[in-house]
Amino acid sequence: MRAFRRLEFTDGEDHIKAGVYIHRANHGQFNTTWGRKDFGPPYGWLLNTAPLLPAEQQQQFAKVFIGAFAKTTLQEKEAYRMLFSRPGFAETWLPQNPYLTQFQTSEDKVIQDYEEDIQVDRGKNGLTNTATGFSVWKEETLGTRNTDSQENNALVLGWNYGENLPDSDSIASYTWHLQQSPFVSDADILLLDLAVGDKSVLQGLKDKKLSFPDPLLQLTDSSGVKAVLRLSDIKPLTPPLKSRFLKQENLSKERVGKDWEVHLENYPIPLQWFDTPDDFKPEAIISIEIIFDKDKSGVLVIDNLAVRGAKK
Repeated sequence: MRAFRRLEFTDGEDHIKAGVYIHRANHGQFNTTWGRKDFGPPYGWLLNTAPLLPAEQQQQFAKVFIGAFAKTTLQEKEAYRMLFSRPGFAETWLPQNPYLTQFQTSEDKVIQDYEEDIQVDRGKNGLTNTATGFSVWKEETLGTRNTDSQENNALVLGWNYGENLPDSDSIASYTWHLQQSPFVSDADILLLDLAVGDKSVLQGLKDKKLSFPDPLLQLTDSSGVKAVLRLSDIKPLTPPLKSRFLKQENLSKERVGKDWEVHLENYPIPLQWFDTPDDFKPEAIISIEIIFDKDKSGVLVIDNLAVRGAKK
């Protein structure tokens, strides 16, 4: 996704950019010539090609996503934008296989992208952040499986409560404090990029098996009225997409590195999906909070907090 992140909107016109990560796909099978091996012999003999998607399925992914992007940008068929922000709407067109999408419009209002510095308590344009109850709270450049750089900074939050969940006063939570509300109405959409992180960063944790946090999202307006939504009510976090590049496991670790890396997934969250009291005012939201009240331990990677107008 490095090419997606490097592309910036600079001319003030209406643009979109999109990226799709397809699990078990390779470079060669997007066409009918290159085939299942990215290298010729003898190196190609070492490649672990058994888990790869059939070429027909990989090319179907390409047809759907590239076709949707072309129809959106060249034919101005706005309905196809939905395929990138909510690809589940096209599930009858797509093979049953994990994939992650990234999507951004030039009209999105970015609140924090963690690219400005590594100061954990502040962000863009006077934004401040607070965190309580975490054993890990840091901003870092995300790495690839072979310790290269993804050229993207993100927030990493980790917590470990031990055997039991604590009382409400000790629950881990992270808050973005806004100087003014970026929302206009309840038709707007909150955007977050999220991924499961590596629990090995949690010291003293006995069970370091991957877990999938299900935090609570909470919006608070200037009158103290709160709106809440559980993340799994939108979409559960996707498990890490593991793969082994070479047939021989030890050689694969030596040449390529780990069997997975963090892949962020875009979560568009309509304000209308929140449980909101009648007197809640979106145009007066002063904080956005993510609360880890359900899982005893976990690591969550967060990036690109933003707001999108309803028509985008």
